Amino acid sequence: AAAKVYMPGDLQVTPNPNDGSFQILLPAGVPAEGAQAFLYDLTGRLLRQQNLRTGNERFDAVGKVPPGLYLLEVRNTMGYRIGLVKVNIQ
Repeated sequence: AAAKVYMPGDLQVTPNPNDGSFQILLPAGVPAEGAQAFLYDLTGRLLRQQNLRTGNERFDAVGKVPPGLYLLEVRNTMGYRIGLVKVNIQ
């Protein structure tokens, strides 16, 4: 079976913009077990990483990154990208 390709918008971050603390909402049917979230700056440098345990997980980067635009990538347990979202931390 071919791997499912998730469309932009399946992965959600709320609230956005935020203060560095936000919920990651995985697409329906995506198992959170073993999934990981990665926060990158716009040059692609990895700043924060967090293991996900549920499909509605809080990501906390408050005070750990300066205000700005970031990219949040979520990968499943096999390393496949589930989604990529632009995050505005204020």
